[in-house]
Amino acid sequence: MTIESKAAREFFAAQIKDLNSATRAVIRASVRQFRQDIVKQVRTNFKRGVNSNGSFFKAFKIYDLEADANRGPASYIRAGVPFMKVFQDGATITNKKAQFLIVLLPQGEKLGFKRISKGNPWRKVWAQYGKQFRMRKVGNTTVFTYEFQGKSTPVYLFTKSVTLRKRFDFFAPAEAIAKQIPDEIAKL
Repeated sequence: MTIESKAAREFFAAQIKDLNSATRAVIRASVRQFRQDIVKQVRTNFKRGVNSNGSFFKAFKIYDLEADANRGPASYIRAGVPFMKVFQDGATITNKKAQFLIVLLPQGEKLGFKRISKGNPWRKVWAQYGKQFRMRKVGNTTVFTYEFQGKSTPVYLFTKSVTLRKRFDFFAPAEAIAKQIPDEIAKL
């Protein structure tokens, strides 16, 4: 191999390395913009509840994939919420393990009641407030109202299924940003 061919090879290797790092920077900036758009949609479509710690709004993390023989540098966003597809597509949720789904109603959350979970099971809530609860059958559901100072407030809903509407769209902002990437790379 001649000195000129070695120099040419090193020159082009440096150019490719610079192009790869520039491409990585454009892709990373695009993914950051996409993440901001998703978080904006989430903030618009979901209200932070009284008992929320806000972790749902911080669930979107950016990860980088290194370039290999089949793919250039890439980045992706992972939602740390396993049921995110439900909010993207809409769905009907039915509980397979228990007889009912127990839904905390907004009025109950305002009173300070918490969502039923492993850390806050129904038996614990019933033990604490059972004497103040009144049960009312409404169609196929049961509403538990909290009786306090002569006022009755619906707190929990027992139901067989819950239908959730589509809350946001990942594809529209992704397509808009993806269309900008070639122009940004061409500017390099």
